[in-house]
Amino acid sequence: MHEDFTVFNLLKRAITIAPNTEIVYNDHRQTYRETYERVIGLANSLLSLGISKGTVIGVADFNTHRYVELLYASSLIGSIIYPVNIRLPPEQIIYTLKHANVEWLFLSKDFIALSKYVTDPKKVIGLDTNETKIVYDDLITKKFTKEPEIEITGNDPYSILYTSGTTGLPKAVIYTNEKTVWGALSMVYQLGLYNAPAKLDSNDVIFPLIPFYHIWAWGSLFHASFLGAKYVLGGKFDPSKTLELIRKEKVTWINAVPTMIHMLLSHPNAHELKGLKLLIGGMPIPINLARKINDTGIKFSSIYGGTDMLAISISIIPKDIKIDDILII
Repeated sequence: MHEDFTVFNLLKRAITIAPNTEIVYNDHRQTYRETYERVIGLANSLLSLGISKGTVIGVADFNTHRYVELLYASSLIGSIIYPVNIRLPPEQIIYTLKHANVEWLFLSKDFIALSKYVTDPKKVIGLDTNETKIVYDDLITKKFTKEPEIEITGNDPYSILYTSGTTGLPKAVIYTNEKTVWGALSMVYQLGLYNAPAKLDSNDVIFPLIPFYHIWAWGSLFHASFLGAKYVLGGKFDPSKTLELIRKEKVTWINAVPTMIHMLLSHPNAHELKGLKLLIGGMPIPINLARKINDTGIKFSSIYGGTDMLAISISIIPKDIKIDDILII
């Protein structure tokens, strides 16, 4: 039973309002309905391994469909998911794995070296590699068609996140299901109800460039499932591949840090970004970059918030004010 505001219930909403809308990872496609079915199979397999309510699982990967399934399955069974910040220095990654009491570690081949930092090597699951005793795809089974009967409420812990550690070691923050959902929905409301350049609605095709370890890609998966919007994932960030996916999947909305946008705007095919909506933040936005974004024809809103409080501020434009007026200094 999954009461109140849980992350898993966002997926259930998606299969009600947009069951055939796709989640895309490179060339892999699955609908919300198919995602739900895979999550049910995954959740039951995790329970059979001994991963249950309160178990801390770590995930070291780029943005993929497998990561999406783990974000939902963890909420379904009540395990606590730690999206490993793979950009931290190695010693800090190791520290966070131990500090979070990660019992099971899911990792892609790029991060296989982390497997030796799990107490029991049998509790390492390869997401895209068979170098581990357990392989992720073997956990996706169709023999389970019913949700596990575990009582999960909005007050149950959902995820552990870590601050960047700029002033000492990274600090842990635990979010409940309800806090996670409300944080994501507050962004949807700000971007949907007000005059935000990066306006967001159910007709958008959402492509997060922000990795899942950074506040679950700024909550974009949860935005997409709440709205029933198409969701595109590109794995490890690469400007050429990103532009190709934007064109191929008809992406309308992205989120990114200024460094990523600078790389995209420096690409020969940067003109393809015209008309795109962008939520940008994570660091100060240089005025020259803001002008270049505007000149390219990208509609952008800035975001400011923090892992340690999930307080989000998004820029909106007052009525009768144009973005060009704001950028003139």
